[in-house]
Amino acid sequence: MRIKRKVNLLIILTVALLLAGFLFGLFFFGIENLEKIEQHELEKDSLAAENYLYYKISSVNQLNRDWSYWDSSYYFMDDMDSYYIEENLPESTFTNLELDAILYFDKKGEFFYGRYYDFEENKFTEIPGNFIKKVKESNYVKTPSFYSNRAGIIDADGDIYIVTINPLLKSNLDGPVNGVFVMAKKLSGDYLQEFQRK
Repeated sequence: MRIKRKVNLLIILTVALLLAGFLFGLFFFGIENLEKIEQHELEKDSLAAENYLYYKISSVNQLNRDWSYWDSSYYFMDDMDSYYIEENLPESTFTNLELDAILYFDKKGEFFYGRYYDFEENKFTEIPGNFIKKVKESNYVKTPSFYSNRAGIIDADGDIYIVTINPLLKSNLDGPVNGVFVMAKKLSGDYLQEFQRK
């Protein structure tokens, strides 16, 4: 019986040591690999977010170019024609294009005209106080030129916006520059949900 007990004890001890060695190896090498997998996933998600944001910025910038290189927008800066506002800046323009703001700055970089659509209230509202200031901080608004085109992100009053800035030129891209045209889209929870689905 003593031998049987020793054999059983030896088997249990051997199994315990093998199990301990297996768990140690799994823990030691598994954690390292898990960290690598997590890092890879983080980099992948970061790249996807960057690409998605680039796509959104490019889309808004293309819309901006269509409007800023257009005779009607160019000459609007000379007379603030109410017909232009009625035809081109109704609520449907903002909702169809999913834009929060369209702004015009004159040749000196001063705010000329703008509209802001609040998607939470589903109506035009006053342009947020700090928004125009943040846009004006761009040197591309202050001294418009053929090279005043920029696109990026700004933070105004705690909201994050995609903002695109282009010079106002005639449809044939002839000058002189007649001011600066700005389009903005707030990055809301809807955009984040759309990104998560992609």
